Amino acid sequence: MIGLAVLVAQGARKPWWALAILIDAVGFGPVPWPAEQTQHPASTTLEWLGGQPPGGVFTVPIEKENLGDLAVLLMAQTEHGHPVQDGGIHRRAGPDSTVLFQDVPMVASVAQLGGPVYPGAEETAWSMAELWERGFRYVLAPSQDEEVMTWLQTHMDEPVERDDHWAVWLLADTEAAAEPVPEPVPEPAPELEE
Repeated sequence: MIGLAVLVAQGARKPWWALAILIDAVGFGPVPWPAEQTQHPASTTLEWLGGQPPGGVFTVPIEKENLGDLAVLLMAQTEHGHPVQDGGIHRRAGPDSTVLFQDVPMVASVAQLGGPVYPGAEETAWSMAELWERGFRYVLAPSQDEEVMTWLQTHMDEPVERDDHWAVWLLADTEAAAEPVPEPVPEPAPELEE
């Protein structure tokens, strides 16, 4: 920082220093020029989700420490406006922010470094029920990711809304859905006359 301040002070008296600093920053700096930007195309699915009742949105997949994935998650959240999981950058926020990852193993497994690991039917059902209990009401996934789409469609049926960029599923209150349906009471057999 001190070196930069000295260079700026020199640049004020000698304009060629300012030009050298600019060339160094643009041509040899750690960020390539032009700087890469996260694409965020318009999405009717995100617009639809934004109009839905309150509830958390579980976004998959999201690779831990992948700031590109986190950027996409946060840009989608900006459009739909619902709370989301932290995206795997949780360790930096302190131990309280890792509770979802510790308590619901599926959350950690779909945020694996190097790519997600999708659990089987039983763990997925249990985990989705846990997400419901914690206030999540929606699952959001990129519709062009065949692996995550296959996993979700296998365990959650078809999405309720889908476009070229995103697909969304509603999480069901599995306790209400799992309550046994009462069997119909059979009508008494008519008495036979003799």
